[in-house]
Amino acid sequence: MIRSILKMKAVLLSAALLFSILSQASFHIVGYFTTWAGNVNTIQYSKLTHINYAFILPTSTGGLTTLSNPSRLQSLCSLAHVNNVKVLIAVGGWNNGNDSNFETVAANSTKRTTFVTNLLNFVSTYNLDGVDIDWEYPDPGTSADNYALLMHELSDSLHNRGKLLTAAVVNRGAQGAGVKDEVFGYVDFLNIMAYDAGTPHSTYSEASQSMDYWLGRGLPASKAVLGVPFYGRDPYTAYSTLVSQDASAPYKDNVGSTYYNGINTIKNKTIMARNKGTGVMIWDITMDTNDNTSLLKAIYDNRPLATNIPIEDKSFQVFPNPANETITINYSSNSAEDLDFTICDILGEEKFSGSMKGTIGEIEEKIKVDFLPDGIYMVRIKEGDRMRVKKFVKH
Repeated sequence: MIRSILKMKAVLLSAALLFSILSQASFHIVGYFTTWAGNVNTIQYSKLTHINYAFILPTSTGGLTTLSNPSRLQSLCSLAHVNNVKVLIAVGGWNNGNDSNFETVAANSTKRTTFVTNLLNFVSTYNLDGVDIDWEYPDPGTSADNYALLMHELSDSLHNRGKLLTAAVVNRGAQGAGVKDEVFGYVDFLNIMAYDAGTPHSTYSEASQSMDYWLGRGLPASKAVLGVPFYGRDPYTAYSTLVSQDASAPYKDNVGSTYYNGINTIKNKTIMARNKGTGVMIWDITMDTNDNTSLLKAIYDNRPLATNIPIEDKSFQVFPNPANETITINYSSNSAEDLDFTICDILGEEKFSGSMKGTIGEIEEKIKVDFLPDGIYMVRIKEGDRMRVKKFVKH
């Protein structure tokens, strides 16, 4: 019995290690796209992994404000999903610093549950991939306690449905205590707003200190996404406007008294994000150019090179896990063609292969795995030019 328990612990430890490797292989490029500006048809989807649609707001009773132009979000989702980009709804935002509705909702268990239910319905209605909470900013103390309760409830509800939960957080300092350490376990990642602090705003040094602050508190590197601005201050001016005013703007960090991040600084910050964290977040992509001076292009060109480890996809399920005799693959397909799959061990050696009958929508396939020795395995499915993977434990 003791040997069996030790063996199972070793298997689960190996599974955790594999998950860590898979997580680190993924580099997020997260772009905020606003409800009030930009054209969904001109977004550089191929250079993004996530888009946060900003914003809707909570009401004081746990409801959501009315979304203007719902067809715009529907079009965004359709175009993004065709390009394998996830779309999240961003809730909150600066809102002139008024967090009163967040405070009211988070402090009341009934309103919290109502708010979570309304968000789940919103995500389902628009076929979204998750929620990004932009409560700017919970205060240390009671507000932080209530924020953690809200994030916990959101995490349970969204993750049980295979959806993402992220949040935008302050760069560093005393206000950072408004996000308690326990929240790190509730989110898929945090978007660190390393801008708007001091003059000039958003320096390389500020970005480095911001990353160090959150990592120093225990945020896993696999959940640390560095925020960069696509605008200058002061005054607040879009990067694209600065480029139109000064042809040399892409290659420096100020036009007159307006300071921003040019291509070289964005490149260096992307390299920092590669080394310290798991991605780059942008406020906001509507303020970029769409040619060789594009800051998004600079991020994409300096992302980590692809590895031979496929990225684990949360929309792809294998259960039960751990498994004994049989596993069930649940897969959401975009193709009517039959899909080939393989089962490989942790070293990538193929142990079994087969195919699933193609259909657009949900596919379920039961597979006998009783012939496999105990250990860690991966189910790999190739659809088009994308390889998707899900790990499972056999015991």
